[in-house]
Amino acid sequence: MKRIRALRIITRYIKGGADRNVFHSINALLKTGRYEIDLIAGRDSDRDFLKQFNNVRIHLLDSLVRDISPMNDLKALWQIYRIVKQNRYRIVHTHTAKAGFLGRIAAQKANAPCVIHGVHGVTFHPNLPWMRNQLYMALERWAGRRTDCFVSVGKELTQVYLEAGVGRPEQYRLIRSGMELERFIEAGQNQAQIRSEMRRSLGFENDHILIGLVGRLEPPKGCHAFLDAAAKLSQTRPNARFLVVGDGSLRGQLQERARRNGLHKTTRFAGYRNDIHHVMASLDALAICSTIEGLPQVAVQAAAVGIPIAAFRAVGVSEAVKDGVNGYTVEIGDTEALTERLSEIAADLETARKMGLKGRKIVGSEWTIACQQAKTVELYEEMERRFLAADDT
Repeated sequence: MKRIRALRIITRYIKGGADRNVFHSINALLKTGRYEIDLIAGRDSDRDFLKQFNNVRIHLLDSLVRDISPMNDLKALWQIYRIVKQNRYRIVHTHTAKAGFLGRIAAQKANAPCVIHGVHGVTFHPNLPWMRNQLYMALERWAGRRTDCFVSVGKELTQVYLEAGVGRPEQYRLIRSGMELERFIEAGQNQAQIRSEMRRSLGFENDHILIGLVGRLEPPKGCHAFLDAAAKLSQTRPNARFLVVGDGSLRGQLQERARRNGLHKTTRFAGYRNDIHHVMASLDALAICSTIEGLPQVAVQAAAVGIPIAAFRAVGVSEAVKDGVNGYTVEIGDTEALTERLSEIAADLETARKMGLKGRKIVGSEWTIACQQAKTVELYEEMERRFLAADDT
């Protein structure tokens, strides 16, 4: 049987949710034996992280960058077009904003039979300057007319795009980003055993009120808001401690801000960790301060562990954090309200613990890797029937 050639394109392959989504779905397609998969990634990709792929040809483009760069963007468009044209991919599947826009133009110009775009987050939002927001929205609409199918990780995310006039409802498929939730559920079930050892290794005591932030230390994650809330909470809760897990371009700046806010003795920057499930099991609460999301994986993971969450109400958050059930949601940027909610958790940890346990009922099988992989294979089979069979006649 002749295998179908498919191409994935992502602006940069790093240790993020979209990247793990790409990894799991590519593996699922390779296991069927029906697909031959290539991957295009930009120059800011994590080279070591890319090594996890087997039997995938990788094209690293120095011209493919995240920020707007006219010369690089034109060069990247031409390079992607040549790769698609030369390799005659039957399916081109793009991810993230820049790769999604350039990749879909290139795929159309190269006459690729089927073009799919993965929607992982909102590229246009009110926090942007008005003109830029309108431009990004117009570009998404324009690229949407060159897209056969959208794969969205969240229901709210889909609604945001449809309300902006990007694509039609029948073009969208909901496929959650899969996670190894079993590890998080198990960590929650063994929380009492994990808590003391993990806290000791991180430099915290059992009687500390430990609140964490987990994610890339980049502007969309709202890390500054977390430190501001921590500074306010410290004034009324002297035994409160704060843990920042993750790495990124803002780490040095955030550490300096923590020092200026008097948090240098109560806040630990733990960097990137492979044991997030155990780290979460050591927390009394998780804060999510993102301003831009599609559906934050850390919210799903924390719900699976069973810890309460206080979060800004970014797109997708309410799909995993039910206000007043397994945590609280507040308006984006409302640091005062976030502080108040964290203070409520700190004031009654036993009630907060019971609240957090309700999160396990919210998280279902649709967030597992197995579910994501099965739905991805089903999608590609559907695309074959709809577009490739007609193309072969």
